[in-house]
Amino acid sequence: HKHGHSPPMAPSKKTCTVLMVDVSSPTMTPHLGWVGDSLSRVVQNRILHAKADEFALVTCGARETLNDVHTEGIENAAAACEQDYEEEYLNISVDVAMACACAETAGVVARLHTFAGDGAVADYLDALTVASDVLVRHERGGCFSRRVLIVTDLQTPCPIDHDFLNSIAAGMRGASVQLVVAVVDGETEETETKNANREMFQNLCDSLNVLSDGVTPVPFSSRSSVANARDVFNHHSVKQTRPTTTFRGDLQLTPWMNIKVWGYKKISEAKPPAMKLFDSSADDTHGDGPMVTRERTFTSYADPDNPKDVPPEMMLSAYPYGPTNIPIQHDVEALVASKNDKGMAVFGFTPLASVPAWNGMEEARVLVPWPSKAGSAAAGMAASAGTSDREAGKAAAAMSALARAMKKKGVAALTRAVFTQNSDKVSFGALTPWCVPEGDFLVFTPLPFAEDAYAAEFKPLVTENRERSDGRHSKKLPKTQIAPDETQKAAANALIDALDGSGVDPWSVLNPSIARTHALLHARSTDEFAAPLAIAAGGGPNPERAPLSPP
Repeated sequence: HKHGHSPPMAPSKKTCTVLMVDVSSPTMTPHLGWVGDSLSRVVQNRILHAKADEFALVTCGARETLNDVHTEGIENAAAACEQDYEEEYLNISVDVAMACACAETAGVVARLHTFAGDGAVADYLDALTVASDVLVRHERGGCFSRRVLIVTDLQTPCPIDHDFLNSIAAGMRGASVQLVVAVVDGETEETETKNANREMFQNLCDSLNVLSDGVTPVPFSSRSSVANARDVFNHHSVKQTRPTTTFRGDLQLTPWMNIKVWGYKKISEAKPPAMKLFDSSADDTHGDGPMVTRERTFTSYADPDNPKDVPPEMMLSAYPYGPTNIPIQHDVEALVASKNDKGMAVFGFTPLASVPAWNGMEEARVLVPWPSKAGSAAAGMAASAGTSDREAGKAAAAMSALARAMKKKGVAALTRAVFTQNSDKVSFGALTPWCVPEGDFLVFTPLPFAEDAYAAEFKPLVTENRERSDGRHSKKLPKTQIAPDETQKAAANALIDALDGSGVDPWSVLNPSIARTHALLHARSTDEFAAPLAIAAGGGPNPERAPLSPP
């Protein structure tokens, strides 16, 4: 590695987060209600999916001062007999100490509106120092990452001391602290104070996004950023899925030319947490677990008057074949099953128009060139999974050349794919080229086999009178009743023109069903008899307001 630096490590699974909220600005007070609900939802998500993660709550501009940095300053001044000591880090309160995600923490965060300040101004950099101190002081076993999530509208005046700012950046970089600034954009206009604070935080994030050498970038998942508060809350309110490859191997173009690639699933559907059978009458004090196990038995009714239980080793599988069943022994079934070598092989090309994306049978997969060790770590994977810089460069150049040539000619590559060794499942699909500023890659879309496809023919709608000619005479056919007339077309055009397109972004909306399920679980964790959050026959929550409404 250049300059003797080792590649950055992949992000750890455990995260300690300080939720730092600005409660000093009067313009921030009206937003504390929904901000508290959103942050509470972030904590609830970790209770479900990452209960080892820990949270602390720090308020900036609080009615009282409660933090260790302030207390130590007073104690040190008293020990040194400093009579003219000026207190620092005022109006900053650590309201929830660092602890694992739990219902109590989520409840305190949900009551954030009760922490509204009385006009006392606190310094952003002082509060950031206190938040970083909370993270550094916290000790826990194993490797974990540190994060500070600041929620503010940037309207609080903050004197910028560049030397102090640089020391904070050096300390946070040394402790590997990630900074996320969630900006609450209210109805206030852009002011000089807001622009200055935004520039200060952006410069701080830029300095944290490189390692101490000033060149090597930090992993993508650990980058600091300044973003809209709602986008940040939506991102942290869902289960964070680590990037996992579904294929690592060679893409064979010819018997003598391969490209080393990684394959990822393009999308992954999130589902509510799975439920388990539960026995509330179990007595844990006597070692009885509260979960219920399930056993399955098979009974033969060959003799209806004397049914017998069949042990597993005596059972066979059978295929129905007409009126009879054909038993197949397990060893015979293993011989019949096909075993294929892992790999992807291109066997032809076809116009892009002949393989539309809507013809796909399964989830699409993204193929990228095999990365280097540093690229693997930056993608959130283990650095050891990457290859050498030379091999990674060759794979990237080959992938880029292939994708651009396919895009120029307007063709897709027909590909046979086996994603696991000795698998009996063979996928047939099309590789389509994608060239974007981030890089050039291919998307594999599985296509149907002959047994999977069928045609559903529909008669076309008649939009005008057609003439029938049978060689003897011509006759006008009656106009189809379901075809729209000119008045209906004009009304439909006017309706479309009236829609301003200002609805929610479909790519950033949470699933209302999952959000309300998580909220119900949180409510039941504190009240066993909490009522459901939606009427069964009410059609469910409003899809646009549900992600932003209180739990």
